[in-house]
Order: sequence, then structure tokens, then C-alpha cells
Amino acid sequence: MDSSLWKHIPPDAKNVLYFDCGDGSGMESLRQQYPDITLIGVQGNPDLREKATQRGFWVAENAAQALTKAEMLGDSIDAWIIDKRAWNDETLTHACRSDFYQLLRIGATIVWTISNNQYWGYLVNTIVGKSEETGRHSVQDMVNELTRAGITDIETIDRFENVGQDFITVKTLLSPLIDAMRLPKDEWDQRIRIDTVTLRGRYRIVKKPSISIYSILGEKKVCARVRIDEPHSFLKTLPQISCASFDSLKDVSSVPKGRLVWIWQRLLMSKTGMLAYQNQLIDKYSAVTIQEWDDDPLHWGEHFQQSNFMEFRSAHAIQTSTLALADYFRQFNPEVRIFPNCIASLPPLQLTTKAVSTIFFGALNRKADWEPIIPTLNRVLHEHDQKVRMLVVFDREFFDQVKCSDKRFVPFCSYPQYKYLMQQSDIGLLPLLPTRFNKMKSDLKFVECAAWGTVALANPTVYSDTIEHGVTGWLYETEDQFYDGLSGLLNDDILRARIAENAWQWVRKHRLLSMHFRERLEWYESLFERYVELTAAIKKRVPNICG
Repeated sequence: MDSSLWKHIPPDAKNVLYFDCGDGSGMESLRQQYPDITLIGVQGNPDLREKATQRGFWVAENAAQALTKAEMLGDSIDAWIIDKRAWNDETLTHACRSDFYQLLRIGATIVWTISNNQYWGYLVNTIVGKSEETGRHSVQDMVNELTRAGITDIETIDRFENVGQDFITVKTLLSPLIDAMRLPKDEWDQRIRIDTVTLRGRYRIVKKPSISIYSILGEKKVCARVRIDEPHSFLKTLPQISCASFDSLKDVSSVPKGRLVWIWQRLLMSKTGMLAYQNQLIDKYSAVTIQEWDDDPLHWGEHFQQSNFMEFRSAHAIQTSTLALADYFRQFNPEVRIFPNCIASLPPLQLTTKAVSTIFFGALNRKADWEPIIPTLNRVLHEHDQKVRMLVVFDREFFDQVKCSDKRFVPFCSYPQYKYLMQQSDIGLLPLLPTRFNKMKSDLKFVECAAWGTVALANPTVYSDTIEHGVTGWLYETEDQFYDGLSGLLNDDILRARIAENAWQWVRKHRLLSMHFRERLEWYESLFERYVELTAAIKKRVPNICG
């Protein structure tokens, strides 16, 4: 029942109208992005309305009822979604819509799906007398209405066409009529082929120059999602922002005109190759070039010795995830911005008492970190043999070392499956010894544990900056502390539940992406404002660049 129209509004929209909200799944997705949201739904189907209400939402039967509720919020509506079935609501008249326009906040987003009354299939059904749903409108008439209401930047973000053999037959039969009426054939052809169209616009915004954000992905399995994909999926809900990502080097000549942000995400290139690309991007396209990096570069020491860290020297700026990395990068480039890793969606916390507790471990290349705790872990597992199970993702060697009568191994899996498995777990093991490489890691594993209701048992390395011991997680340094911490969490359901609740609330307050994604755009815009200065700084660092 979720049409996914909710994905096209800014995720930090606070007050949202959702007409034809189905069973409320779309509204639930919005609430998980931004828990403080206020939603007013409309659903004519009583069964679906009941399901949406059971999710805890206020849902009206029709638009007229929703208007009364919305007027209580004043002119503070941030987004207005109308799915195509909502147009069957007889109370959603032009006069009613006009009242809703008055409640929109400056800059509010509208996303409407409209059934086209000039669609060829609808015309045929009308001619032969077949029943057809009401609520179809001329797309152009609706665009004109929105424009008169102060909606600007109107764009088509989706359209459904049916141009099979039946369409060709109807088009051929109608052609003499179109000629006789002297209608423009090309325009008529475009109109009748569209069944539904989804429009997005903004209410009375001050138009800014558009920005295209292109990302070349060097690490796609893990880092790209949290560092590029999710932030950019949020950014492109904003006006005049487009985002695209590529798995391999893209021909620079095909990039769009206008303001361009070019992000290199953990891509290793030769020194000459990087210089050649940077020259094109800066000289020909005046692009802001950014290195996105979230691990210790010396892990690839041989490469960077050969390139002399050209990736960082030749960029306008660097974006990263931790203070330790930022401090390191500033020796190559002073323009560094930290964007901590965040959660895009925060599901409701579900705490239940279980007869068997599940311990989760899911990481790669961590043998040096987990090897010291294996004897103690096996001791705890033996002492709680009938009350604990072990769930291991990715690391087969760790799984083989664990002595547990109830254990399960899952090889490399999709992110949704990884998330599901962690949500089913009670305690997450986060061993991380104080090596140089580890000290530059982010706290993402803890943030994931906290968001999904799993209590983190972690080394202080990295995590002591985020975890409040005994409050939002449990820290250990010695094997004895690991034993006491794990045993205590297994034995005390109340303690475990309290820590899980505190950690979940911490994520809600501090690490939801919806609260931080605009910071990236503000930073990118500031780099454009300083473009001449920053480009001159590149030329000082790399004299043979930019002509």
C-alpha cells in the first residue's frame, strides 16, 4: 500500500499532509526518518484507515475533515502529498484545495500524482461506455492551478505511460480527427500516452542556482551507503538539487552545465590520472572537487607513497567521518569537514523479555581484535549454555572459534538483512584494539546497535567518545571486564532494557540523518562562494594543476 511518494519530500518536514495514505506504511517511513513529525492522513477506505490509525496516526475520512485538523496547525504545513486515489474524494474540490494552499509554509513541498483525463485508455472507455474511476484531471490544468497558487519549480518526477499495440491502434484511428481539428500532433501524442504523472513543486521559494552532485564510488559494499547514497537521497528532495553516483570513472564531457560538485569516494588513482581529471573538472567545468574518505589512508600506504597523497592535495576540500581523520588530512589540505555517520531511519524500539538471549558479531578483518576475547567469550557461553545463542555475520573464522551449542553463521549479506539480524539480537560485540588504523574508525557500529535495540559491549577505542558507560552501552578494557560486562548483561534483563532505551534515545537526539543532511548542502554552497580562493590554494599545493 506504500506508493513511495513520501521519498520525494524533505525528510525533515515537520508537518505533513498525506492524502490517500493507504494503511499508513508511508507515514510510518516518514516518522522513522523524523520522529517528531506531525502527520495528517486521509483515507477513504475504512479498512485501510483503521490500519493506519492502529499505527498511531490521525487519519480523516476525507479532505474536508482533514482541513479542520490542519487549520489547527496554522500556516505551517511543510509538505502535502496527494496520491492518485485521493482524487476520488468528492470533498477535494478546487475551493478545498485553495484553503489548504493558505496553510503551506514558505518553501513547502507538494508531491501530487494525477490521473490524466486525456489518457487514451480513459478516452476509449468513455466512448464505449465502460465505467472509469472519477478523479481524473488535465495535467496542464493542474499545473496552471498550482502556478496560480504560488507553487514554483514544478517538475515531473515520475510518469506512467502505456504505449503498446492498442495505443498505436487508437492513435491511428484518432489521427484523422486530430487533423480535422488542427490540433498539434506531437503535443496531442504526448498528452494521450500518459496515464499518471507525479508532480513536485515548492511554495513561494526564492529560486537558487541548481547544483548537481556527482559521486564516483570506490568502495560500494559498505561505505557508499552511509557516506554517499543515503545523504544524497535526502539532498535530492531539496529544490534545484540533483545527485548521481557511478561505479566507475565517468566521462567528464557528459556532465551537466551549471554548478557541479564532484565527489571522489575512496577511489585510488594514479597521480597522473588524478591530475588529468582534476584539470578537466576545474579548468573546463569550474567544479568543486571533494575527496570523501573514512578510513586511515596509510592502510593503502604503498599507493599513497606513489601518489604523494595527490587525491587530497588536488581537491578543493575533504569530507570525512571522524576528528582523528580530519586532523590527519589537514596536513595535505586545510579544508576538511566532518560529517559523523548517521542513521537514515530509526525503527520503533521493541524490547521484549526472552528465554534465550542472542549475542551478535558482524564485522570483517577483525581477527586481531576479537582473538583476545575468545576464551572469555566461550567461558560465558558455556556458563549460560541453555540461555544464549550466538549469531555471526561475515566472519567464518570467528564463528568456528566460538563454542556454543546454539550458533548461526550468515555470510556476506545485504544491508536490510544485516539490519534485521541485528534487530533480532540483544547484545552486540564491538572489539576494537587501540591500533592506529582502529583509532581512525568511526562509531557507526555503535550507532547501528543503538538504533536497532542491541546493547553494545565495546572496547574504549573510538567508542568511549560516544558511549556513556553503563548508560548507553558497556565498555571493557580487560578480559575480566569483558566477562563481567557480558555476564551482567545476560543476567539482568532490566539493565539491558534500560541501556537499549537510553542508546535509542541518544540516536534520536544526535544521529538521525534528517537532522544533519542539510549541513552538507550548506557546506557545498560555501565552497562555491570561496571557489576562486580555494582553487588558488590548490595551485599552491599542486603547481602543475589548472594550467
